[in-house]
Amino acid sequence: MRPPTGWQECPSWRAIADGARPPVATDRSLGDWPHGWQHSASRTRNLHFRERTLLPDMSPSACALLRSQAGPHAGAWLTAIPADPATTLSPQAMQLALRRRLRLPLPLRLNRCGPSPGCGGLVDVFGDHALACPRTGLLARRAKIVERAWVRVAREAVGADGQVVPQQWLCATTAPGVAPDDRRRLDLVIYGASPMGGALCCDATLVSPLTRTGQPQPGTVADDGAMLRVAERRKRAAYPELSSGGPQRLLVLGSEIGGRWNETAQHLVRDLARVRAQRAPPALRAAATSAWTRRWWATLAVALQQAVSSTALGSPWPAPPHASQPPGPELDRVLDLAEAAGPSRLPLRP
Repeated sequence: MRPPTGWQECPSWRAIADGARPPVATDRSLGDWPHGWQHSASRTRNLHFRERTLLPDMSPSACALLRSQAGPHAGAWLTAIPADPATTLSPQAMQLALRRRLRLPLPLRLNRCGPSPGCGGLVDVFGDHALACPRTGLLARRAKIVERAWVRVAREAVGADGQVVPQQWLCATTAPGVAPDDRRRLDLVIYGASPMGGALCCDATLVSPLTRTGQPQPGTVADDGAMLRVAERRKRAAYPELSSGGPQRLLVLGSEIGGRWNETAQHLVRDLARVRAQRAPPALRAAATSAWTRRWWATLAVALQQAVSSTALGSPWPAPPHASQPPGPELDRVLDLAEAAGPSRLPLRP
């Protein structure tokens, strides 16, 4: 569904003078301060320009990619502080990510997909074919990068009070009706992050809004997150036992190659930040929640771009440098990195 592109209930000057407040944004994240009418007015103008001026002049494929690059935390990799390997993109990966975002040609060497494995089709200069072709085996390889990032975030959140089990067999969970020889596996299962003590059975997925021929997938031109909803339905159909009630719950952590995250992923990070902040002193919990949220979105966004860059060229890359899962930073370090930058101390130019 398209977002609103104009005022829905324009307030009068008298209402504003009497203290009327704008509606709370539905995509507001932890750490955001309450915005006034200027933010609402600017947002309305931006959405109107995007829907009425920008998108109509773009090709269908470009429209789908632009929507894939939008949404909360989609651009967190651009503001990530490279303080450790988990939030650092290599120069080559950064160049590829920027070229993909600006829809510029990539430094490709191959003009055919393959030779083996591969489909033998022509490879485009934007990397669309490599990012959507299921014959190369690179889609499963890139998924591991994002999965490891989720494992890292979950372990930093629950600490010693909980447990995170990567690649958990479904038959090893409390899901009812699963045969002992069932070979389905979940990307990670989180224990200790649910208020009722249940298990969070997580399955991450990374999808492309374009086909391997560069054409938009159905619904991606007009609707934000269309492919994420398709991926969620497929995952829920693959694990029907986790939807039948009980202490376990299925979480489909969806993302698109442009950087968009589904609501389930956003809610999980929000919940994990609250869990992690409970171990901080009471006076610092609000700041800790915001700081951990910023760190984890930077970690996830960098991992996503690393995964996209590793497959855009059509050949596998080695594992990212943060795959070894080192211990997370201490609270004072996280708070220091999340602190807003002060004014520049450079001398004024003449």
